[in-house]
Amino acid sequence: MNLMNEIVESFIVLDSNIAYRFDEKIKLNETDYKMMKSDNYNYFFDCMKVEYNGRLELVYKVGMMNSIEKILPFINPKIFLTIIEELLQSIVELQDDGLLSCCNIVSDFGKIYVDQKSYKIKFIYIPISEKLTSSTMTFIEKIRRNIIEIIDNNIELQDENTLHIKELLSNTSLPLRNILERIKNDEYRSLLFDYSTVGMEETENKKMKLVGSENAMGVVITVNKNEFIIGKNKTVVDFPISFNKLVSRVHCKITNKSGQFYITDLESANGTYINGKRIEADVPHLINNADEITLANSSFYVVKE
Repeated sequence: MNLMNEIVESFIVLDSNIAYRFDEKIKLNETDYKMMKSDNYNYFFDCMKVEYNGRLELVYKVGMMNSIEKILPFINPKIFLTIIEELLQSIVELQDDGLLSCCNIVSDFGKIYVDQKSYKIKFIYIPISEKLTSSTMTFIEKIRRNIIEIIDNNIELQDENTLHIKELLSNTSLPLRNILERIKNDEYRSLLFDYSTVGMEETENKKMKLVGSENAMGVVITVNKNEFIIGKNKTVVDFPISFNKLVSRVHCKITNKSGQFYITDLESANGTYINGKRIEADVPHLINNADEITLANSSFYVVKE
């Protein structure tokens, strides 16, 4: 049984934090709380306990990370397969550890988060004495169903490999560990997104997108010309940004040279940044897959296809 709706009085989103406020009868499990905050559990967001009118409130700092649910429109089957591998790997390792129960991990894919550079997974763990789900098996079945539903409902994520993963997950007699081993074997390894190569030249890639996050969430800029200008003035740029007044009228230019992409700041007022570092104006800078590009204060991630 999922007790989340019964025990959570309210769910709050504040900037880069999210918080759960609980019914007054719910108490903190001090042992779990201390354990989840140790360096051994990097799968979990850091959690801070506070008290609100006598009720327990748990605050989690999620920062710039986005949930699996939010990034689905912006990824391809290859990246999705990598996220599934990371997700299953984290669950199997938690099972092997055995000290913290999967029963108190939030299983909703709108609240399981992904690092958009490494595709590592972060969970929200609720350290209370009550269980969110009745058993680890129930939690795993929810994860299975969530993945299957995503594949069923997102045609763009369907290929022979993700459909095969769906078939494996549908076989409830097959443990997650065995499914993970099949994903990791040579049959799938070449299909996974290798984030260890981020920063290397990728001369084969001819297409690129900038996928928005935070205040640019839902914005996808498809670079479809060898010289592609971004800015606020829709009469002179290839992609107008109308939602952010801090972006200059002609802010930056992206150039495609034989499959390698460069970004040039066009003397914008508030700057162009690569991975948090402001670049010099009028000088082309190489950009790579998964780089974070910030125009003024709107951030995007590079996705090469």
